[in-house]
Amino acid sequence: MAESDDLIAHYQGLHPLRFTELERFDLEQHADSSVEQATLKLTILLGARKGGPREKLLLQFTGIEQLRFESGGYMQLPQLDIQPIHDRQWDRLHYHIREVEEDKLSFYCHTFKVALIKEANSGEA
Repeated sequence: MAESDDLIAHYQGLHPLRFTELERFDLEQHADSSVEQATLKLTILLGARKGGPREKLLLQFTGIEQLRFESGGYMQLPQLDIQPIHDRQWDRLHYHIREVEEDKLSFYCHTFKVALIKEANSGEA
């Protein structure tokens, strides 16, 4: 199995459909003056549905291109689909990401990371 398939398998193994509540959407630009270009990094933090697990899903995408994001009112991202696009043989882009339910978000990226963040119980000392 290719490394890219491992990343997607890891993402799917975290059961991402449990996490729909958009808590953070950060877009950063990192300039590299030596090559006169910049890299965009997108961080998305999703919380669980009400009554769901006390965890959050952190996604970090690097090398963002063709970002399209539609906002308005209370934001949810119920289903992020990540597909490999290696067969297109684009130099820097390896994945296509899109929110499939309402088509509010789509972009291409070079790579991504995903992790579960455990929330501490508010009653613990």
